[in-house]
Amino acid sequence: SAQPSPILIVNGFDRMTSDANTKNYIIQYARALNNLKLSFDSCSNEAIIQNQVDLKNYSMVIWILGEESRADHTFDSQEQALVQSYLESGGKMFVSGAEIGWDLDHYNNGLSFYRNYLKASYVADDATVYQFSGVTGSIFDGLSNLSFDNGTHGTYDVDYPDCLDPSGGNQVCLNY
Repeated sequence: SAQPSPILIVNGFDRMTSDANTKNYIIQYARALNNLKLSFDSCSNEAIIQNQVDLKNYSMVIWILGEESRADHTFDSQEQALVQSYLESGGKMFVSGAEIGWDLDHYNNGLSFYRNYLKASYVADDATVYQFSGVTGSIFDGLSNLSFDNGTHGTYDVDYPDCLDPSGGNQVCLNY
């Protein structure tokens, strides 16, 4: 059988906010992967839902959700089932998004999926700190005193980012 492509970047950030969603955030990930000389494909979350792209053809998936929230469904039930199947078959996933916990955990639009597959639990809303540091022994070990963009360096100011704790055997690798 053919080897899966290494990485798929999925853009699920459809929500239109006052920050004027440019819908081109794949570019930031693509630049980083290109600098690492890693090959990748990209698609929208709708391509996943419509079975135009199969997650199982990729050894790793990066899923971008930006400010998607409860009204916009960070992961709807069909996406949850597809991601769950992908992860159960050994796939690896990196998910970014400000309000995934608010949607899936706090409003229970996928509590079991959030805790058992994304391995996080929602603690509170609206983290207001832009500084972050890596945790010793984690993949971000050695990173310290760095900042998320507050909207003044080319991206948008994230409204109401979730405060999270690890769940299901997961470990913290970055503190903010």
